Amino acid sequence: MQTIGHYQSRFEHLDAARRAAGAPEWVSEVRRQAIARFAALGFPGPKHEEWRATSVASIAAVPFEPDRPVPALDEASFARLLPSSLRELAGPRLVFVNGVLDARLSSGAQGGLSGGIEVLGLASMLERSPGRLQPLLAAAGPELDQPFAALNAAFFRDGAFVSIPEGVSFDQPVQLVFVSASTEDGRPALSTPRTLVQMGEGSSARLVETYLGGDASTLTDAVTEIHLGAGASLEHYRLERESTRSLHLGASRIAQARHSRYRSFSVAEGGELARHELQVRLAGEGAACVLDGLSLACGRQLIDHHTFVDHASARTSSAQLYKGILDGQARAVFQGRVLVRPGAQKTDARQANRNLLLSAEALANARPQLEIHADDVRCTHGATVGQLDREALFYLRSRGIGAPEARAMLTEAFAGEVLQRMELAQVRQALKAALHEKLLGTGTHPEEGARA
Repeated sequence: MQTIGHYQSRFEHLDAARRAAGAPEWVSEVRRQAIARFAALGFPGPKHEEWRATSVASIAAVPFEPDRPVPALDEASFARLLPSSLRELAGPRLVFVNGVLDARLSSGAQGGLSGGIEVLGLASMLERSPGRLQPLLAAAGPELDQPFAALNAAFFRDGAFVSIPEGVSFDQPVQLVFVSASTEDGRPALSTPRTLVQMGEGSSARLVETYLGGDASTLTDAVTEIHLGAGASLEHYRLERESTRSLHLGASRIAQARHSRYRSFSVAEGGELARHELQVRLAGEGAACVLDGLSLACGRQLIDHHTFVDHASARTSSAQLYKGILDGQARAVFQGRVLVRPGAQKTDARQANRNLLLSAEALANARPQLEIHADDVRCTHGATVGQLDREALFYLRSRGIGAPEARAMLTEAFAGEVLQRMELAQVRQALKAALHEKLLGTGTHPEEGARA
């Protein structure tokens, strides 16, 4: 309750300052509703079904600061955080520090591009054309039933606005980089970036969201909303690579019109606790989504992937493949819910979760769910947990390959099913390098594994 009171107090101060500065009344009302809802819900605990396997005690115990000045980040420090392969990505790039746009580090965007494409900061968009954002931001609705989404709605200062007009295919990836850092006075910072993506009818694009952080105690509470028009197509990469002292809560909500296509890659390898909630609503006939995820955890990390695919129309399809690689005392949680609504005939839904444990103390929790209210459907789900195959390890070592290298080869092969599907070579390269570094830096002995 003390921490909730801290956020309420900070909100009152910020709300008064924003209204004095001329913030639109409808924005202030959205924020006030959000903080009231957060205070009413409180922090989720073991009695909340969606949070039973993930404790937020480390979040509830610390009064993170949402309104401190954003620390300066020089180009050299930024370059050390962002992998070189991702720096090589062509296309516009927006960089945010603690949720606020840093124009110095951004490039090739911050406004209109050819073909009517828009990539700019959300705060700037609110100043230029608040009326365009009102239908999106004012329709808080179901998100306010989630406490951390409500906290984001109450405190967001900035974020990204991406708009791809009808019929436009944008070949270059749009890159959004979010860096978390402690405040200038060293206090733990709360970062609340918000991203809005609008895809016009028949448009196509690629989006790369990357979350980074140095060795600092921070909480990132990020929300991304994506609207796909009829026949639109989006390939979405979400990479969480913050420090192991940081805490990360992310939510992505995707609304798909008829015959639209959504392709998602959600990879988490950083954070003491990292959770991503992905909700996809297939609202139009013929809409389809493919969702892939990968958790790379070691030490005492906890990585949590929650998915909810809502088949709200007939002839829609979804395919999910989430994998976890866990070492040390790490934990992974996967909870995937697929809902087939009445009348959503000819639905095709597949879901799989597979986990590889590299130590005897690692733990994976899997909970796939199907809720079907139509009779002409094809739906499957499944989950597996296993360890490295001793015979395969012996085979590699008998040919002169060292134990750590053999272990890394087999683990990389396990992850390869997800990584090889990524069309952006730069993203794939960055993740392979991170996986290899983690594997060769751990001390688990391959002999501890048993055949999966």
